[in-house]
Amino acid sequence: MLGGQHAEYIVLALKAYKNGERPHLTMQAQAAGLSDQDMKDVAAYFAGLGPAETGPVATGGQVSRGRDKAATCVSCHGEAGISLTPEWPNLAGQHESYLRLTMEQYKGGTRTNAVMAGLSLMLTDQDIQDLAAFYAAQAGLFTAEPGG
Repeated sequence: MLGGQHAEYIVLALKAYKNGERPHLTMQAQAAGLSDQDMKDVAAYFAGLGPAETGPVATGGQVSRGRDKAATCVSCHGEAGISLTPEWPNLAGQHESYLRLTMEQYKGGTRTNAVMAGLSLMLTDQDIQDLAAFYAAQAGLFTAEPGG
């Protein structure tokens, strides 16, 4: 989900896809033909759809365990997954499967980031599931409506 994401983060992500630092064949192909201005325009569109929406912190099962495990994540991604800095992504409301895959890629080394690589090595499979459940259950990012 990109609606409400920081423009700065979207540009950084598109550049990483373009230069092959982020593994995803479709996104690499999409980003390959984008100029720096194209990337800024795409990012401005998604960021311009409105800020990520905050809401009450969700609770229950994996979500509660994920909230407890997210203490390390707060300094970059905020208490409920709304990033405090535009270079770091909002996680609140993102698809659970995407969050799990991303953390697994950091842990496995197929996706690189100096901070995330070190932190993800300490995560168990259960930690990844719990954190993904927590952030996915928060109000935040949203899907852009066609023609909106």
